[in-house]
Amino acid sequence: MGGNNLNNYCIVAITILFMIQEVDSLHCYQCADSENGGGCKDDIQSLIDIRKTFENGSVVSEQTDPDIKDCSQFSEWNVCLIEEIKTRGEMLSYIRDCSDGLTFSFDSDEARLLRGLKPNNQTTCAYQKQGYQICVSICNTDLCNGPSNSAVVPLVTATLIVCLWFVFLIQ
Repeated sequence: MGGNNLNNYCIVAITILFMIQEVDSLHCYQCADSENGGGCKDDIQSLIDIRKTFENGSVVSEQTDPDIKDCSQFSEWNVCLIEEIKTRGEMLSYIRDCSDGLTFSFDSDEARLLRGLKPNNQTTCAYQKQGYQICVSICNTDLCNGPSNSAVVPLVTATLIVCLWFVFLIQ
């Protein structure tokens, strides 16, 4: 009898955690470079430090950290973006930001391959007539347009493991 109550509590707790994640706004890294060796593309440790602060529950905002943006401030911006433009092997632009997934810093009519991208964090590249290589990836989870911190276990996963452990312990 007590095991069934615990199972019900676990299901309710997991459901609430999933609902909380849906309500949260999307946060993306925001920065830009216009040359090779710039911090936006290459300073990975700073981006990891921002992620750790964010995942530890500390308040991170544009006011406390200019390299992060709350995309919920913009009604259609529902994905994070990485956009890179090169010509002859030289980087012209590297951007991390929020996006609507349809509008970019370049003329997308000439780069038709980049229309209708899925937010799966897979990079897709196209070439423009002028010789520019444009690569874009979009994603829809917090800080997905930067390095991931694989050492941090998400709260939902940890809760599920603990609940399952209790279920097996009681039986």
